Amino acid sequence: MNSVIVLRNLTHREVACIAITFPYEVSLKTMISAIKDVKWSQTNRCFYIPYSINNYKMLLYQFDQKHLKYDSRFFIHPSRIIFSAKKDKATTKGIKKNLNADKMAQIHSFKKWLIQNRYSENTIRTYISMMETFLSFYSEKEIIAINLDDINKFNYDYIIKEGFSVSFQNQMVNAIKLFFFKMLDVEYDIEKVERPRKSAALPKIIPKEDIRKMLESIKNIKHKTALSLIYGLGLRRGELLNLRVVDIDSKRMLVYILNAKGKKDRTLPLPVKLLNLIRRYYSQYKPNYYLIEGPLEGQQYSASSLQNIFKQSIKQINKNHTFTLHCLRHSYATHLLEAGTDLRYIQELLGHKSSKTTEIYTYVSINSLKNIKSPLDDFEI
Repeated sequence: MNSVIVLRNLTHREVACIAITFPYEVSLKTMISAIKDVKWSQTNRCFYIPYSINNYKMLLYQFDQKHLKYDSRFFIHPSRIIFSAKKDKATTKGIKKNLNADKMAQIHSFKKWLIQNRYSENTIRTYISMMETFLSFYSEKEIIAINLDDINKFNYDYIIKEGFSVSFQNQMVNAIKLFFFKMLDVEYDIEKVERPRKSAALPKIIPKEDIRKMLESIKNIKHKTALSLIYGLGLRRGELLNLRVVDIDSKRMLVYILNAKGKKDRTLPLPVKLLNLIRRYYSQYKPNYYLIEGPLEGQQYSASSLQNIFKQSIKQINKNHTFTLHCLRHSYATHLLEAGTDLRYIQELLGHKSSKTTEIYTYVSINSLKNIKSPLDDFEI
């Protein structure tokens, strides 16, 4: 066997799986299809097997290492809920995870509950890791004995003392509430669980002229296409990484964003200039599955690589910037608002559940600020 077999992440029918792709060979197809639990997906056009450490080790055993390649992000895929080989640094800081069989069983039940209630893969992975940390903090205490005072004590003695962020604290409180109040139906007074005060930070907006200069300066067409998609469609990072070739409908001039944040799908208008750029990129790179692919065929592009491309590109235009990749999405929304686009349309384009989330862009719109007349203008000074 001389063919390279590529393993990549796949979520199939709400289940985390390992996709197995390879150049067609009859003997290789016969061998792979004979492996226990391996099935063929007509939708994804590949063989797959449920994701687990044992299945991964079994595949390593089945194939010669020199013929086996896998996605560099394979070990940290959001679908790896309990089996994660690389632990979240934030949730292991200061605590050695130590769970007995009963607590592990409850964690597993919590995972199933989250899946059944259609929480996103990222949310499931985060909440499971956080509950492992929380229950390890009280490793000597049975779950049924943990009370409201213990939750607030953990909030202060671990989250506050270790210096975790407001966002981390809110996520941890959400995970604990769901675990105790929803799944186990424990009757605590929810309002007595302490939460941090919400910050009122405004989104950072990149000037339109700086974005134009940045995109025009990028020589690598893959890099240019990736950042143009984020700004031109207002995409989140994960939405770009998950965007498939088949999600671009050039006939109807539409882009389909599937299973985005909050399990929402949305349809976006495809700008003509962006389509022309995509076509130039496609003719050169010919991506197979994901529109922006990694080094291997069918491999998802690296999130860290995308961040680095943005940092290097924007630095050429503004050396003292404090922008992040997500600022391109903020800038898209703000520039639409300044061009006169109705806020309700912007809400739909961004996929916001609440209009209040979108309204924050009214506070950073230059046009809106320019329309405000200072009382000083009435003075002759």
